[in-house]
Amino acid sequence: MDDLGIICLTEHWRKEEQLRNHNIEGFYLASAFCRCQYKHGGSAIYIKQGIKYQERKDLIKHSIEKVIEIASVDVRVGSRSITILSVYTTPGQTREFIEKFEEILQIVCLTNKTVIIAGDFNINFLDKSHKSTICFIELLNSYGVKVTIDVPTRSTLSSKSCIDNILINQSNFKSKTIRTTMSDHDTAQLLTIQEQIQQTHEYQYKRYITSNNTEDLVKRLKLQEWNSVYEIPEEEINQQWEKFTNIFKTELNYACPLRKTKISGKKNQKSRNEKLSKCKTRLDILHTCKTFNPMFMELYKEVKKEYDKMLRDEKGDIYRQQILQSDNKMKTLWQTVAKIINSPNNTKEIPGNPVEIANRFNHHFATTAKEK
Repeated sequence: MDDLGIICLTEHWRKEEQLRNHNIEGFYLASAFCRCQYKHGGSAIYIKQGIKYQERKDLIKHSIEKVIEIASVDVRVGSRSITILSVYTTPGQTREFIEKFEEILQIVCLTNKTVIIAGDFNINFLDKSHKSTICFIELLNSYGVKVTIDVPTRSTLSSKSCIDNILINQSNFKSKTIRTTMSDHDTAQLLTIQEQIQQTHEYQYKRYITSNNTEDLVKRLKLQEWNSVYEIPEEEINQQWEKFTNIFKTELNYACPLRKTKISGKKNQKSRNEKLSKCKTRLDILHTCKTFNPMFMELYKEVKKEYDKMLRDEKGDIYRQQILQSDNKMKTLWQTVAKIINSPNNTKEIPGNPVEIANRFNHHFATTAKEK
C-alpha cells in the first residue's frame, strides 16, 4: 500500500454513508457513485493522504445506474495534471455504455491533461473479433487512448476474459496485474506513470485549518448518525472508540485534508537569486558613483555586462522549466516565444463542438480551390 497513490474501486455495493465510513488506512474517499434505485454496483476513488485533488462532479453527473457509473477526480502529481475516472457498467448495456462513454471522452480528452480510466467495462478485450470489442477499441483509438492490460482478469471453469482494464492517453507507463482472492475477478490492475523529469524535492504533509473548513467539518459531523458506534455493545469501549475515531478521521481528512508541501529543493534557486541580488546592489552603487566620478564608468560597464548575463541566464532557466514541466510543451514553447518578442495573444476560441469544427474545416478546404 505504501507505493499506491490512488485506488479505483468498482462494484463496492455500498450506500454513500456506508462507503464514507469504510476506511482504507492512509487514504480518504475522494469521489464515489452509489446506486439509489438498484442494488450493488457503484464506483469509488480513494486518494492517498497528502495528494491534492478536486472532484469532477461535471463528469459524475453523466452516470446512469447500470449503464455507466462514474467516480472522478482531478489530481496534481509533481508537474503532471491528471484526470482519473473509475467506471463500472453491468453486462448487457454495451451499446448504450459506449454512447455515453464517448460523451465522457469528448470532455476529458480535449484537454492537455493525462487521462486515466480504470474500471470494469464488461467488454472482453481479449476477444478481438467481437463486434462490441472492435467498436470500443476503435472509439479509444480515435481519441488516442490506449489499453494497458492484455491478460485475463476474470477466470471461470469454462472461460477466461479481460473485462477489467486501465485506459490512458499517454505512452510512458508501466502496467501489471496482481492476483487476488477478493472476488470472482481474480486480478487487480496496477498502473505506473513514468515521470520524464526527475523530482529531487523533499516534501512534508501539513493540515491547514481555516474557519471555512472547520465549519465544514462541524456540519459533516452533525450529519453523522453514529449508528455504527451505538451498535457496538457498551462494554466494548475500545471497539466503540476505534469506530468513532475512524469516522472522525474520515470526516477530518475530507474537510481538512493533508497537503503536500515542499521543504527543500530550492537551495540552488535561492543561491542563484542571492547572487543576482548582490550583483544588482553593486550595480546600483556603481551607477550612483559614476554620476559623481567618471572613473567608475568602466567598472560600472563591466558589472552591467555581468548582471545582464546573469539576468538572461535566470530568465532562460525559468522558461526552460516552464516548457519541460508543461503538459503541452509545443503550446508553452510558442507562448514563451510570443512573450519574449512581445507578440499579442490573438488566440480566439472557435465556437461549436469538435465534430462541427472539423466539418467546417473540411468544407472550407474542399471548396476553396473550386471558388478560386
